[in-house]
Amino acid sequence: MKEYFIKIFDNALINSAKKEKYYKIDLFYYSRTKDQSNMIDVFKELPEIIVDQRVRTLKDAYYLRPDLIFHKNSLIVSSHKKNPMRIKNIYKALDLARTRDLLNWELVSNSKVKVQLNVNKIETYKGTFSLLANSSCRMYHHWVFDVLPTLESEDLDANQRFIINRPLTSWKKQSLDVLGVKKLFPIRHKQIMFFERLKFCRSASESNYVYGKGINWLVEHLVPNELENTFFDKIFVSRGDISNHPRNLNNRPYVKSMVLKYGYKEIFCSQYSFKEQIQLFANAKKIVIEHGSAGANCIFCPVGCHILYLQPDLANGFNQHVLASRLRGHNTGLLFGLSEKNTKSSKPHNVPWSVDINKLEEALKIMESAY
Repeated sequence: MKEYFIKIFDNALINSAKKEKYYKIDLFYYSRTKDQSNMIDVFKELPEIIVDQRVRTLKDAYYLRPDLIFHKNSLIVSSHKKNPMRIKNIYKALDLARTRDLLNWELVSNSKVKVQLNVNKIETYKGTFSLLANSSCRMYHHWVFDVLPTLESEDLDANQRFIINRPLTSWKKQSLDVLGVKKLFPIRHKQIMFFERLKFCRSASESNYVYGKGINWLVEHLVPNELENTFFDKIFVSRGDISNHPRNLNNRPYVKSMVLKYGYKEIFCSQYSFKEQIQLFANAKKIVIEHGSAGANCIFCPVGCHILYLQPDLANGFNQHVLASRLRGHNTGLLFGLSEKNTKSSKPHNVPWSVDINKLEEALKIMESAY
């Protein structure tokens, strides 16, 4: 086995180079639960954030998912996670790699680990490859917000080769086809992938920022110039087709009844292709969105569209969809629902929740009076 002493953080990822500014948001209406009365309103008081969004090219790099690149004596995390979460993810990834006999590792200090790579598991890839993946991109939201906008920083050409996570879902295939990305190489999860040259860019969003330039680039390349007019002006993006998910909207039948009363069409994004979802949102003038990955489609909505986000209060720090809406010139509202407490979920936003129907009607009346 090859042995390395790996520094946990690569300072090159923190240094500024190509910078993009991000934005505060000013909601024109929102509602919070009693439990949030002492919480900082992160949606209204966001600081301006500047991040480095340049493409980096590494020579002789070992790639190990999720989000781990070994280069010389550094371990690079291509996603932009807060430091405590990033350390936790690194240890988890290293443990996973050890169970697959890819490596052995031990903690040397808070900033260094000792890693031994299993040379029998290394596959060599000659030439230049670009990384188009992160550990969460099996989810639609993370694909649209974290991964696809990074292509804005690339000089795309027909011969460019990308490594990508399985499964290669229909929405991944369709989005890449529209963007002209053709040469795809699945990540080999049971191998260490050694690249002569590996290009990558940090993930394009985190809980408190989105990459505005990348989002605008994505919309420009994905939304067609001519829209079909067979879709709906007012849509309710529901998760009623998803069963056995811990983040269940307990009073969804009442929410649905109230929203439909105001002329909205309930839709389930899982029933539409990626291209159809773009058309759905690009045609809409008013939208109510139940918190979930389908909310990522908000970037395709036209300027001036009115969007009401229904969101669990324990997902108070999840604001990329609202940020993107403000960036895209939407009239944006946010109605927090009440999450159940004393649950055993390790993810606080993935617990059952409910929406105050009276507050929902108040918000819908505001949207109705907008035109």
